[in-house]
Amino acid sequence: MSTEHQLQASLFRWASLQENIYPGLRYMYAIPNGGKRERKQNKKGQWYCPAGKALKDEGAKKGVPDICLPVPRKGWHGLYAEAKVGKNKCTPEQEGFISFLKKNDYYVFVFYDVEFAIGNIVRYLKLEK
Repeated sequence: MSTEHQLQASLFRWASLQENIYPGLRYMYAIPNGGKRERKQNKKGQWYCPAGKALKDEGAKKGVPDICLPVPRKGWHGLYAEAKVGKNKCTPEQEGFISFLKKNDYYVFVFYDVEFAIGNIVRYLKLEK
């Protein structure tokens, strides 16, 4: 089974090879909100994540999708995508953020395989501006 990292990395490898065909892909980026990070224990025995705290201090929020393509298309302000593997489902925070984005005219999808993501991105990029 792939990891979300492998799934996203495959998508971004594809995107880098397709930038000449779909120039907007050069603006697609990952949003590093989730993932496994090193945890440390303080002198009181409490666990914390230095990298996670730094991201939170910088404005990271729970529920934000993994990928953003800030290229507007007919009726849409931009595209967001959330990568999942196996039986993983969106968290309540992710469902809430996705719902918010959809209500505000963003094209959003959840994908479990790279082919599905590629198909959605290509369809989106082929829409009129």
